[in-house]
Amino acid sequence: MPFDGPVPFGTSFTRAEPEVCQLSTVVVGHVERSPYLGDPSGLVRHGDAFAKVCEVALPPVDATVSPEAHDAKDSLGLIQRLLYPLL
Repeated sequence: MPFDGPVPFGTSFTRAEPEVCQLSTVVVGHVERSPYLGDPSGLVRHGDAFAKVCEVALPPVDATVSPEAHDAKDSLGLIQRLLYPLL
């Protein structure tokens, strides 16, 4: 995720979508306990949030390109920029 954009969700969550859709759930990360949401509105809301995350996420790293050729706009370029700012 880029640092300069809006965060489309408030906390971490995990979506579990087995083949039997009635068993789908969302686990919302929390310090004290992690609630499980199985209601349709919760599943849709977190599905929409995941779609927004996919829209703003950085592109995957192209392993065929040398590390020096990576732009700061992909995942490896961002990591290099954060870890090695003086290079």
